[in-house]
Amino acid sequence: MQNDPVKKIYDTLDAERLEEVIVFTKPPQHFRASEAGECGRRIWYRLSAYRPMPDKAFSKLLSMGGNYDHDITRQLLKHSDAGIDGLVFLADGGIEEPQIVKSFEVDGQKFDIVARADGYILLDAEVIGNSREPILALLEIKSVDGWTYKYMNDAFVTGGTEGALKYIANVRQKYIKQCTVTAKLHSKDWIYLLIRDRSMCQIGLYNAETGARSGGAIWQVDEEEWQRILNKFARISEALKEGKPPRAEYVDGSKECNYCPFYYACHAAKKRKERGIIPDVQYPILGIGGDNGEACA
Repeated sequence: MQNDPVKKIYDTLDAERLEEVIVFTKPPQHFRASEAGECGRRIWYRLSAYRPMPDKAFSKLLSMGGNYDHDITRQLLKHSDAGIDGLVFLADGGIEEPQIVKSFEVDGQKFDIVARADGYILLDAEVIGNSREPILALLEIKSVDGWTYKYMNDAFVTGGTEGALKYIANVRQKYIKQCTVTAKLHSKDWIYLLIRDRSMCQIGLYNAETGARSGGAIWQVDEEEWQRILNKFARISEALKEGKPPRAEYVDGSKECNYCPFYYACHAAKKRKERGIIPDVQYPILGIGGDNGEACA
């Protein structure tokens, strides 16, 4: 139905996503905490100013829903006097978050990293499982789908917060890496990862048999993990200077590649080159500047 109100929503969002790539310009030259677990080649394309493919309306809706979940959760933590800190709660309901940019030099490569925090949270000795004084930990909130939440909650039921952390470290390694970077930039030694089930609006994990509740996972920053991330960013920085992308970290057809906004410049370009198609790098939407895949000014 061409005039259905819901169709107009999707049409509007799709048009806005397309406009974003049309007016695309070179992004700030810093790494993001959120991309610490991403493919190094994807990061290289972004910082080299390759024009990304536009997001679908569905992706925008997921992002909006995640933002709402974040704000509702933090408002509830504040309302419950649960020790949330580091945020400015505005009169209109908005929330100002702490964002930090720091400079690093690793293996002769200089680069900046930016990290925005969902806030900080006060944890007492019982929560962190030792006899220390209460500590102010990094708060990171993640909204997940119903099935992902179920598996995380099952891990909590069988193994407590350690079981949840083990599961998350195995299947959501990107969460661990992002939290590690954000915690280091915000000078926090502990991380409190709070999981939200966006399908049923559950906050945190719950054991119905014992009545135990937890945000999700709690752990201390792993300095070796932090160093691995710094080394990765240093390698990408060197590749940027050389103008040569690092190797792709995922095989063609993987979920990561299927959703990558630079697929056209990576595996798709390799296929075109193998078939003798010129140019090998071709932006899929003709009529938009940068059709040949060259970096935008």
